[in-house]
Parts: sequence; C-alpha cells; structure tokens
Amino acid sequence: MMNRRGFIISSSLLTITTFLSAHTDKISFETNQWKTIESIYKVIFPNNKKYGLENYNPTKYLFISSRSRYFAKKDLEFILNGAKWIEEDDINIKNMEELLNTSWGENWLSHLLNYALEGLYSDPIYGGNHNKIGWHMINHTAGVPRPKKQYGKEL
Repeated sequence: MMNRRGFIISSSLLTITTFLSAHTDKISFETNQWKTIESIYKVIFPNNKKYGLENYNPTKYLFISSRSRYFAKKDLEFILNGAKWIEEDDINIKNMEELLNTSWGENWLSHLLNYALEGLYSDPIYGGNHNKIGWHMINHTAGVPRPKKQYGKEL
C-alpha cells in the first residue's frame, strides 16, 4: 500500500513526465536524470514539516527555469549529464562525500545548490518559492510591483 508521501512524489513525477513528453523540442528529458536530481535534493534538503523539500520543490524550479530561453543551456547539459554519470557510475547518492570526491562532483553539486537557492528565494511566479516559503524563512517582504509575467523582454 502506498503512503501519502509516496503518492505525492509519484504523482509529481508522472505530471512532469507527461508535461515533458509533450514538450521535448527545447530540452532533452530522460526521466531517470530528473529522478536522480530529485534524489540528490532529498539528501541536501531533508524533509521537515515547515521547510522541507516537499514544501518548495527545487527540482520543479530547475525544470521550469531550464525551459526558458534565458537559461544557460551549458548549465542544463552539465546538470543532466551529471545525473547520467551518477547513474552510470552507480554512485551512492546518500553518501555526499563519495560524490564530492569525484573530479566533477563538487562543481555539479554547486550548480544544483545554486539553482535550489535561486528557486527558494525567487518570486513564486518563476516556479520556486512555493507559498513564499523562502521569504518566510528570512522574514522577507516582496518589493512592489511584483512581476506579472515570468520573463520580460530582453534589453
């Protein structure tokens, strides 16, 4: 029998997979890579009732951001390739030291952490900071006016 948490995670991954399969023109998506990224985030951000991973979902933010034409495509390639390398090298993702001791692991984790923090503190319109949880953690009040669209025009 599946518990509530398992159901929510499975449903989220199914939704992302369905969405991506319909939009593969801009991004190469392999389900296992995004599952690996999600697993890494679960280790970096252990769940708790108030500020855990399920409350702000950095994987969702990274995915949504990576779909933008403004996202650094080299970063996306590096992140997805890193997830693929973890699968191929069979690195135990629960042991961060093992990952950090690889030649590319420290840089790869730095990229993941950078995007996770960006998503945690960005305006919720960009797909992160669900329920303004990042802002609540640091007692931040959003500036006015807030963005009405995800991305403006290039200057």
